[in-house]
Amino acid sequence: DSVLAIVDSAGPVLDLLDAVLAAAIDLQPMGSSFQTVVLQSAQLYTSVQWLNVSALRGALTLRNHTTIHFPPTLAERLGSNRSGVLLVTHVLPSLSGLQTEVVSVAFHDVATYAEIPITDLEDPIAISFSARAERQPAADWYRCVYEDQGAWTPDGTWLAPSPGPGPGPALLEALTCYTAHLTAFAVEPVV
Repeated sequence: DSVLAIVDSAGPVLDLLDAVLAAAIDLQPMGSSFQTVVLQSAQLYTSVQWLNVSALRGALTLRNHTTIHFPPTLAERLGSNRSGVLLVTHVLPSLSGLQTEVVSVAFHDVATYAEIPITDLEDPIAISFSARAERQPAADWYRCVYEDQGAWTPDGTWLAPSPGPGPGPALLEALTCYTAHLTAFAVEPVV
């Protein structure tokens, strides 16, 4: 956790976590007997798990109720020649200027641990952050961003529309981002 206090970008922390996870993965067999590896502290959550490609659909809930929703077409993108993949997820605390935690999602080849690039998906992946949107409509006050070479950019991501007005003040308990690619994501206030 002390490393997080001096870092203003998610990239270096994610690189370090990937190296630690790669070492842990090397110590166990691949396949359905693969044990999920989790590293967790008060401010950090990271995991790697083996997933059957043909069964990859639905939602995965991470720490603090952050949820990743995988479209059925993602299995096709990962390839029918793979029986399984490694799903690597990281949850970092909110960095300066962000409304939510940082969530990183990546798929890796089980044989080489090489990252499998996921870009230009026809059906988007949805990441629901457990964060309170106190200003409405949320799309006017917040935007989804991803980290690209140390900078946060909204290109290729979008925030789910807020529910319509109802009785009383509406406070969203989750902000949902849609994306057609995978990397590290967060929600930031629009300035």
